[in-house]
Parts: sequence; structure tokens; C-alpha cells
Amino acid sequence: MLLINRLSLSKLLAVFTVLAVFLSFQNIAFALTTGQVYPSLGTTVSEPPWSDNTWDTPANIYTDDGTNAEVTAPSYDNGDQTFVLKATGFDFSTIPDGSTINGITARINSYYSAGSGSIDLCQLFNVSRAKVGTNQCSTVVPLTTNTATIITKGSASDTWGNALTSAWVKDSDFGIAIGILATSNNTDVHVDYVTLEIDYTLSNTAPTLSISEPNGSGDTVTVGDSYNITYSLSDAEQTVTADFYYDTNNSGLDGTLITGCQNQTEGVGATCSWNTTGVTPGSYYVYGRDVTDGIAPEVSAYSSGTITINAPPASGTVSASPDTCTILSGASTCTVPFTWSISNATSPKLYNATRFIEYSTSASGSGVSFAITNGSNTVQVRDSTAVLNSTTATGSCTDGTSWNGSSCAVVVTYYDIVASSGANGSVTPTGTTTVAQGGSQAYSIAPISGYEVATLLIDGGAITATTTYTFSNVTANHTISATFSLLPVTHTITSSAGSNGSITPLGAIVVADGASQAFSIIPESGFYTATLLVDGGTVSTSSPYTFTNVTADHTIVATFALIPPPPGSFTIIANQNPNGSVSPSGSTIVTEGDSQIYTITPDSGYDVGSLIIDSSPLSSTSTSYTFTNVTADHTIEATFIALPGTEPAPVATVRRLASVTFQGRAFPDGKISIVRKELGNEIVTKERGGADANGFFNIRFTDLQTGAHSFGLLIKDPDGRTSQTKFFVVDVSRGDEIFKDIIAPPTVDILNGQVSRGGNLKVFGYASPGHTIRVYFDDILVKEALAGRGGVYSFDVPTGALDFGQHKVRAKQTSLATGKLISQIGASFSLAGGQKVL
Repeated sequence: MLLINRLSLSKLLAVFTVLAVFLSFQNIAFALTTGQVYPSLGTTVSEPPWSDNTWDTPANIYTDDGTNAEVTAPSYDNGDQTFVLKATGFDFSTIPDGSTINGITARINSYYSAGSGSIDLCQLFNVSRAKVGTNQCSTVVPLTTNTATIITKGSASDTWGNALTSAWVKDSDFGIAIGILATSNNTDVHVDYVTLEIDYTLSNTAPTLSISEPNGSGDTVTVGDSYNITYSLSDAEQTVTADFYYDTNNSGLDGTLITGCQNQTEGVGATCSWNTTGVTPGSYYVYGRDVTDGIAPEVSAYSSGTITINAPPASGTVSASPDTCTILSGASTCTVPFTWSISNATSPKLYNATRFIEYSTSASGSGVSFAITNGSNTVQVRDSTAVLNSTTATGSCTDGTSWNGSSCAVVVTYYDIVASSGANGSVTPTGTTTVAQGGSQAYSIAPISGYEVATLLIDGGAITATTTYTFSNVTANHTISATFSLLPVTHTITSSAGSNGSITPLGAIVVADGASQAFSIIPESGFYTATLLVDGGTVSTSSPYTFTNVTADHTIVATFALIPPPPGSFTIIANQNPNGSVSPSGSTIVTEGDSQIYTITPDSGYDVGSLIIDSSPLSSTSTSYTFTNVTADHTIEATFIALPGTEPAPVATVRRLASVTFQGRAFPDGKISIVRKELGNEIVTKERGGADANGFFNIRFTDLQTGAHSFGLLIKDPDGRTSQTKFFVVDVSRGDEIFKDIIAPPTVDILNGQVSRGGNLKVFGYASPGHTIRVYFDDILVKEALAGRGGVYSFDVPTGALDFGQHKVRAKQTSLATGKLISQIGASFSLAGGQKVL
């Protein structure tokens, strides 16, 4: 069946209480009800004649939930009576003390599941848990097998033969006794729950309130003091409270609520403390009101006399921070921030007694700036003309100025700079120039055509010759003088060479008029000088070539060609790469059918990275290679890689006016940028590209001019992480160049979040496919795996063996073919408080 739960009962009771209060004010008596209340204690007690069979699980009667207290078959037979099932611990605390108990209604949900039975005991307890009053089931009540059977006894006006009081029913031992009579053998009887509902009427005796202090006798305080209001408050039936107010008269109940004297409780000669801070000085009555017990009308009471609250004496503080300021040139004042507070003043003022200026009539201020004059200024807080407190603030003139009686005036000092020059040029401005102290003066030193600045003297001392000079922050007299000399006559000879040879010196060579300049033309091994052009005309290819008695600009250009091998022989060309060598270098003539041995020597700190024969990389590397039974031309080339822990920037020499190509392997679908910055100037260019699905890339720069170039290789993995930049420095002088077999350094990251000590730390990133990634914690190998086809690697590394504090995680990439270290990258993390903190 549907019952009202306890929360609903409380809400319903609140509605009934409000309605009852309203009706009480209308002098109408109104009965309230608690609604059905469940017990909180169930016990089974033998009390003859109810003493044949005990109850199982008597605690199951607390709620309507289908779990029961029961007497079970087969021991419970015809004529047997159960132990007394005692239901107590009913919470009737909502019944106000002094209420009249009108009646009690009991509801028992009971049935049998075997045999048959009847209820023969339903009687209330007193506060000693003894049965008293009428047994409402003295005439037995037959049960059924219906689990929803509710046995209802009593009513809203039935006190069960007892003179019930509110104290009685609110006692924890008050409750109801239940007994069952078996009317056949092997009876099985159940009780699901028991409830009691009490109907009651509230008392309506009004509370009493009186105030004994203040009474007008010696009740005098100063604003800000505390005063104890003495009162007596009581109610015979209910708990009541009162609020207290102060008022300029003793009627009307229209005063001001006293903070701290709200919701004051009952008592005789009780007190509440009134803090009079903020109260306007004067005489006041005190009254209490809002006294209600929820039933009777409100009562109120005024004090018999007044309390006098006097104004406190005026006081104040004032300070300046900072207490100094600087008066600028031409000004008469500067400002200082003041903080002040004036209390209980009828006419508060902030006043400069030095300047006779009233700053403010506000009672307080914080960091408010006001102007002071030169020297010490006395600033006061006042009540009208009465000085309450004071401070001093000082103004002073800025550097280079002084007080002239009304303002700070600049004291100016001037200095002379004398300029002079020799013949064939000038120094401007000429003569004597006057410069104020701290000022600057610029000079231009200009030779006439065909001359240059020979000497420049400042205050008689020689400095580097230049065409401009500036005296800064002048604090003394100075001199400047210059002399000039005839420019020498020079000419430029521009030299250049084709591939497979060189010309020395190379480039634009400055030669004095009438002088001579020699050039050496040297072909590489296996090549010869094909042509030598001087000022565009062909001359003998012998070396050296000398320009004599030079009186004009010239050019010299050399080209080279391969020396044809003799009949029955072939050419093997050894190409050189940075960080090692292939010997013999250059071109080597080999007779048909003969063999040729080459030695591959890496520089210190490097190893052979790849060996390329006829443009095809071999599957393995070695420091020696032999061409056997030579029947055709060949090429041999080696690349070199840094040993672990040594990765200096590669330096390569390439040929003139050519292209540079970067080939290698990075992360599949990675983004690649190669930045070129010309050494010696600020020109920056970029070539962008990407790695293919297997990680390979090929990016080419073209039209490189003679000179040095710097390249930076920046590679990002598909997730946007950037690997360590690889740098290349090249000197274009011999033609096209290819950087092959570049391997991108890996990327590494640590998963954001937290990990308890002993948990796993996720380390992940990208590497070149087909390369081994090893993860180290504090240089100890913890994981190793092969980067997959997509270049991704990921490790879950246990942290249980790590101490709290800072740790280093490093990912090292090694070649699958050789096992040699290619590159490495690191990150750090700390393990603190059992958690990983990035």
C-alpha cells in the first residue's frame, strides 16, 4: 500500500503548523497530526501469555519494504501465542511541548503465509515500555494471506484508555505491543511494518518579555563602547526568541535593529551585548519584539528609561609615502601621496601649514597626491582649527637646477669644441661650436675627390679615421682635427674556374696600379687545363699566368677536361664527401682487366655510413673496396656518420654556381624546411617539402653564387613536434653537390597527466622507419623496439624503481643495418609525492 515517507510527513507537518498558527490567532482550536511515523527499534520479549514463540528479525518492521518480522512453522501451532513484538523509538519530536494529545491511530501490515492466525494484542507502552491502557485487539483480529492487509486501530480522538501527554509520546520507550495467536498448526505469520499517527492540539499561552536595563539611571556610554541590555524572556510551553531595537521614543516599534541582539534566547536577567559603533550620539529607549512561540500573538516591551550615547573625542592620523618628491625645472611644486584618517570630527580637514592650503575636507583618504613646495612642508589633520596629528614631506629641485625663491631654475654650463682641418678636405661645422653641458655635437669629415681621411685627432689623440664623429654628453672643452691624403690607384682582376680544377687566387683581386699579379691554374688528378681566357681571349694554358704592369681591370677564366684514358684502359673517379676520404682521390686510369683497390678513411669521431658504387649504395660498409677485372668506367663514393655522442655540424665543399640537394629519410608524411642564410649578410631563403609515405625526402637549392652558405634542416613529425636541427655549411666553388643518406633525429614526448610511483610513464614520438629506438632512464636502458612503417614508437615504462626527484629520459636512434648510433634526443621529468610532474 502507499504510505507517506518521513520527508513528506515533515513537509505536511510544516503546512499544518502554519495553518494552526493562523487559526490560533483567530482564537480557533485546531488539531494537528504527525502523519504515520515508523519505529526505529523492534524487539521480541516473552510476557505471558505471549510467550510461546519468539519473533525472527524483529528489526524488519521499520519501513514498508517487504522484509518482515515473522514467526515461522512448524513449531507455531494452534493455540500458541507469540512473544510480544515491541515497536518503540518513534520520533514525535515535532510535537511542541505542552500540546494536548487527542488520539493515536495504529496501522499494522500483517498476514500469514501458512496455517492461520489472528492479532490478539495491540496495546500502547508507557515510558518504561510497559503495556498500559486498552488492548485494542482483545477481540482477536483475523489475518489473511493478503500481503497488503493493514490492521488499523485507534483514531484521532482515541487515547487508548490513557491520559497521554506530549512528554509521554515523545519518550523513546513509548510505542506499541503486538501479539499473534496461532489458529492452526504450523502457522507462519509476518509483520512488514508498524506505524503510529498522533493527533494533537497546540497550547496557546503567550510568552512574557520585560527589559530592566537601560532604566535611565547611569546608563551612559561613548560611541564605540559596548553596552549590555538586560531582559527577561520566558514561555511556559514553547522555545521563543526576541530581537532588540533602539528608538528615540518609547512607542511605535519603529526603531533600528541592534546588530548582535537578534534571536536572543529565554532567561531571567539575561543580557545581550550592544556594540554602539556607528550609532549617532543621543538618548535612546530599547525595546524587544518579534517574540512569538508560533501560536500566541507577538508581544513587545520598551525599556523604562533611556541610554545616553556620547560622541567620542576627535582623533586622526596622517602619513606620506614616499615623503619626498623632486621639483622639475621651471616648476614650483611636486606631489606626494598622503594617507589620512580623521574620526569623530565635526569639521575634518587635511591642511598644509607651510603653504597655508587646505587640501581636503574628507575624513579619510589613501594615497591621494597633493602639491608641496621646496623644503620641508608640515601637513596636519584637523578638526576645524584643532590640530589632531601631523607629518612632514620634503620637496627638492631636480639635478642641475636650484630654488630661486619661486621655482627651480636650470643652472646651465657651456663648453667649446674647436674644429680644424688640413688641405684637401674639411671638418664641419668649422671653428668653435658652443655646446650645453650634457649635450651632443656631430661632425662631418669630408675629403675632396681623389683624397681620403689620413688622420683624425680628438683632443690631440689619434682615433680610427672615419667620415663622421659625435661628441656625446659633453662635460668639458674638446678639439677635433683631420688631415687628408691622396687615394692610391688600384685595379681589380676577377678570376674563376670551372669544375675539376682550381685557380689561385680566386675571386676579385685588388692590384695596385703598375703592379703584377700571378695566378696558378691546377687541374684535378685525371684532368687537364682545357682553356685559359684572359679578358675573353684565349692564351696558353700553362701555369702560372702573370699580369704585369697592371693599369686596368682584367678577367681570367680556366676550364678543365678529363684526360682521355689510353686505348684499352678505363677511368675510375673517387668522389669525396665531408668527414672522411676515399683514396686514391680524383680520377684513376686502370688497364682493362686489371683491379684497383680503394681505402675509405673516416675522420676522427666518424664512421663509414654508406659505400656507393656507380651511384648505387652497397648493402654493407667497409673501409676497403676493390674493383676487379675492370672493363668499364666506374665511380666510388662514401658517406660518413658521427659516432655516438659526437654530431658536429657537417661542413662540405661544393662546386661553383651550382645546386645543393639534400636527400635522406625522416618521418613518413613529416614536414621538412631547409633554411639558407648567406654568411656575412642577412638574406634568408627557405625551401619547404615533405617526406613521402616511407619517410624519404629530396629538396634541392639552385643558382648558388660563389661563397659560403649555411643550411639548417628542420623536420617536424606529423603531430607537429620538431626534431633537433641538423646544420650544414658549404663553400660553392666546384658545381652541383648532393648530401645523401641524411637521417632525421627522432622526436620524443612524455604523455601529459599524472602517474603514481610504480605506474607506467608513456614515452612516444617518431623515428625514421627501419631504425631502432632505445629508451633510457638516467642512462639506463629500459626499453628497445623497431620504429614501425609509419615511424611511430611508443613505450610504457614502469617507474617503480625510480626515486623521487628529477630524472632524464633519452631516446636514441640506431641504424637497423649497422646498429650504430645515428642521433639521440632527451627530455626530463620529476617524480614527486608519488606522482609524475612534467
